[in-house]
Amino acid sequence: MVKNHARNAQTTNSIKKMVHPRCVDSVKFEGKTVDSNTRKALSGYVMTYFLLMAGIFLLVSLDNFNFETNASAVVACYNNIGPGFAAVGPSMSFAAFSPFSKIVLSFAMLLGRLELYPILIMLLPTAWKRSRVREKIEVYEED
Repeated sequence: MVKNHARNAQTTNSIKKMVHPRCVDSVKFEGKTVDSNTRKALSGYVMTYFLLMAGIFLLVSLDNFNFETNASAVVACYNNIGPGFAAVGPSMSFAAFSPFSKIVLSFAMLLGRLELYPILIMLLPTAWKRSRVREKIEVYEED
């Protein structure tokens, strides 16, 4: 809810800024001004969210279902909202999708349920490398 409110306020301010380039306007939430770093982080999150949704949609589209089926399957899985429309509607299932699409949609469910950034960070190789600080601490502990 907070993300939606801040995103809508940021969008409104961006449109005002296009019309009136010299205007100075701030985004407020619960009477407090939201600083620019928070707004940038929110914009990055929203951009990541929609880019991942588009990428997942493109991967699921390889199964040659219609647009409505693919889009609603991705939205339903990514947002964890249950059934979609068309071939993944309330009286249908995801059984017609290929195993690859089912894996992609399962990954979308994890992204939507567990938040984007922790899952994406977990997939980065740098998250799994031993840090040099830990190595130095271990060397000092051995001495």
